[in-house]
Amino acid sequence: MNAEKTTIDDIKGEYLTLLNMLEEAEPTEEELELIETSLESVKYDLDLKSEGYACVIKRLEANAGMIKAEADRLAKIAKTITNNVKRMEDKILECMLETGITELGTRPYSFKVAGNGGLAPLEIDLAADKLPEEFQKVTIEPDNTKIRAYLKELEAQGVECPWARLKERGKRLIIK
Repeated sequence: MNAEKTTIDDIKGEYLTLLNMLEEAEPTEEELELIETSLESVKYDLDLKSEGYACVIKRLEANAGMIKAEADRLAKIAKTITNNVKRMEDKILECMLETGITELGTRPYSFKVAGNGGLAPLEIDLAADKLPEEFQKVTIEPDNTKIRAYLKELEAQGVECPWARLKERGKRLIIK
């Protein structure tokens, strides 16, 4: 099989077909040798195809890194511009408040001092745990560390927990 003209799925399919031939049939010595040679050849094709994938993956990771760096740079510029806009708006508001002018108008723009809506800002002088209980929110969440330890204890005893279980860890690819 030519790794340049096939997909990784084609290579995988051929490899699995050869493995099935080994498991399902009772090949002769000659057929066994042919299958093993074919398996080595297909594995080589898979090596080449995976190497090509790795090159593309590394290039894409580099591109993603450059794009993220550029996005971070642009985000900083946007933040600077937003801060400048806020500072300019604050200057206009400060000027209007200090002069007692509540409305200004020019041809393209008009300005008006208005009160903020919504809930009044709240200032609390105590830490949350020092407030009376009726003014505290309690958040309950599982203690995963203790649950894992408990499940391992039960597993050692050969007992299953009816309300939690450890799941199988996933797999990941390492490219060096």
